Amino acid sequence: MKKPITLFTLVLFAILALPSCNREQWGSDPEVSGNTDNRAEGQIGLSTLKVSVNEHASATVTRAEVGTDDFIIRIYDIDKEGKMVQEWKYNEIPEIFTLKVSHYSITAMSHEVQPAEFEKPYYFSKQDFEIKENTVTDLKELVCSLNNIKVRISYENDLKNLLGDDSKVNVSIGEGRLEYAKDETRAGYFKSIGETNILIADLNATVQGEKVTMSKAFIDVLPGEERIIKYSLKQDNGGDGDNGEIGKIDIQIDATCEVVEKDITIDPGNEEPLPDPDPNPEPEPGPATQPTITGKDFDITKSITIPPGTSMDNPYPVVVKIAVPEGVRNLEIGITSGSADFAGAIADLGLTNFDLANPGSLTDTLKNLGLPYGDAVTGQTDINFDISGFTGLLTGFPGTHRFTLKVTDNKGNTASAILALIVN
Repeated sequence: MKKPITLFTLVLFAILALPSCNREQWGSDPEVSGNTDNRAEGQIGLSTLKVSVNEHASATVTRAEVGTDDFIIRIYDIDKEGKMVQEWKYNEIPEIFTLKVSHYSITAMSHEVQPAEFEKPYYFSKQDFEIKENTVTDLKELVCSLNNIKVRISYENDLKNLLGDDSKVNVSIGEGRLEYAKDETRAGYFKSIGETNILIADLNATVQGEKVTMSKAFIDVLPGEERIIKYSLKQDNGGDGDNGEIGKIDIQIDATCEVVEKDITIDPGNEEPLPDPDPNPEPEPGPATQPTITGKDFDITKSITIPPGTSMDNPYPVVVKIAVPEGVRNLEIGITSGSADFAGAIADLGLTNFDLANPGSLTDTLKNLGLPYGDAVTGQTDINFDISGFTGLLTGFPGTHRFTLKVTDNKGNTASAILALIVN
């Protein structure tokens, strides 16, 4: 297994090494290297700083159940590349603290967030402020809310009665992974790795003596959300490519991922009159103007099994058609893999999550991989996302590899899809 990963990494890094020769050496900031920071000073008033947890921003706990004494308070100097300049526990902060004149942010968090943990919600809040010379700056209350992703598993009773005791679900978001046993009632909390996340649930179970496996991915999972993955019996025997494979048993399993709505109470106060309706409202986008993501000669909602004989010299064609009548603003790609080796190689290349419209430092990487980027994406109305070149590389890495695509047009309309490639 190490041979393919070494070859894969070496080949790509050999290709990508050429442009790296022009990188400048890291140097010290001439203003601060070896010199005293001579900026003027001001102060921040902390004696009245309050840290609390907003129970309405989370369906997890109430304010009374969360103690904030041990919350971690940190101050970062925005004008100095976000360098952390101070840290305390909330119950140990001073009444007043001196800082250099600059722009800062102060954060409060319940603990150092881990990739995944059972029954350990992560609460977070952030506030920006400015320090002026010879001035005391007071802060607003830091109201923390759930910042990781809460996940629970449930089974429909008719299905649960058929499951063996060895049944389990493995859930992953980014590097966070938790195993839920059949009777697991605890909630898992996963670190959010971006504005949106991919949640992957792998069911491994026994139904009446037959082994069941099922893998399903859910996209656009947001920080602070509570998700319930529900497994139930599926009546339709036609299948959709994502159902559990259950030997000779004539039943199928379906999985859904529901968002738990937060119990928000709003004080109406003094009602203000509703504004008059816009006499010329903008029309809702019709089907002809909405972006779409489809497979060329295949159904993108179903997994593709890479056939035997696929190689670097004989790649299997996989082209995704992206139609965006209003023009592309962003084309975000995420790559996850059931192969630890391939996932590691992707991470090394910075290809875990990226935007083809705004490639940044990935320009040379994307160019060498033959993927469109920059002006070849921005404003375009039709794009072929051709990953045929990946299929030959993937043959050395058994497992399920997922490409998540999300396109946003110039009017803010979006479309998303997951392309799953299976290598046996």
